[in-house]
Amino acid sequence: MLTSRHQFYRLIRGRIIHATCVGGLKGILRDGRIRPNPDGALSHGSSGRGRGCYVCQNLNAISVLDLKSADERDLFDRERPFQNWTGVFTYNHPTIVLVVNSQLVESGLTRGRELMKLPGRFIIEAEACYSGEIPVSWIREGLVVGARYRLIYRAPDLCSVLQRAEQVERFSRRKPLGMFGLTAVEDIEPGASPNAGSAGAPPTSLS
Repeated sequence: MLTSRHQFYRLIRGRIIHATCVGGLKGILRDGRIRPNPDGALSHGSSGRGRGCYVCQNLNAISVLDLKSADERDLFDRERPFQNWTGVFTYNHPTIVLVVNSQLVESGLTRGRELMKLPGRFIIEAEACYSGEIPVSWIREGLVVGARYRLIYRAPDLCSVLQRAEQVERFSRRKPLGMFGLTAVEDIEPGASPNAGSAGAPPTSLS
């Protein structure tokens, strides 16, 4: 049985991606490029936040998930109940996934064993650090991802991706789960899934 996580993975399998939030994409469009986040200014869901905590920040590099080089046995190892790579899709709601041109960024990537030699944390299953900045022209498409890895929208036009993500952000809600203030995010925007297809492509739903 395929889970929603497996279904979503099919969309990004073999690609190099950068995950961000609505505010992050606004900054990318304003600057015309993805820039490193050395000071940790962008919001992050990890309990280990702080300058110098992450390898990519220490390198003044951009964090990406390299699903082109990642071993799927590590990504879906049943003996590891939690894979860190999935966390990047839950830090923000919605999450915006930017698919970058793997050939153009390849020469600037530091990954795997090279990262293990450096101080700081990283997602061992799939993270890589890109040295430099990634121009918007190197981004192939953007995906708006909701709760439970649900694809809401995808398009090569990042302005339309931002517009859709802002709409989802306005119409989403969080439900309290327990005494510690944990929350569950639900997409309540009517008709989100039917609009998930990119221009010229059939709609895609992961519900």
